Amino acid sequence: MAPSATITVLYPNSASDTTFDMQYYVNQHMPLAMKIWGPAGLRGWQVTAFETDPATSQSYCTGSVFTWDDAAAANRALAMREAAALFEDIPNFTNVTPLVMIGQVTDSWTGH
Repeated sequence: MAPSATITVLYPNSASDTTFDMQYYVNQHMPLAMKIWGPAGLRGWQVTAFETDPATSQSYCTGSVFTWDDAAAANRALAMREAAALFEDIPNFTNVTPLVMIGQVTDSWTGH
């Protein structure tokens, strides 16, 4: 069954002093997300390091997409008391506040 909802987290790169520790994010934060959200129905995740242009006012250094069976499961995951630990961990890898969005997957394609 293909996932039908996502939680997308975008980390802005709009300030000249933006920091982001990708090693910590992938090796510490994402396993924490799996520990907390795995039992809540997390189906998978992807992390993207974006190529950024400091001259662009709306640029992002990193983005993550968490996949869920449906939007209700994604909303429940964000509302979990345990999910607070994910947000409390943010200062350990970045000095920016992320943008968090829930969305319905309307179509997808994966080639081989």
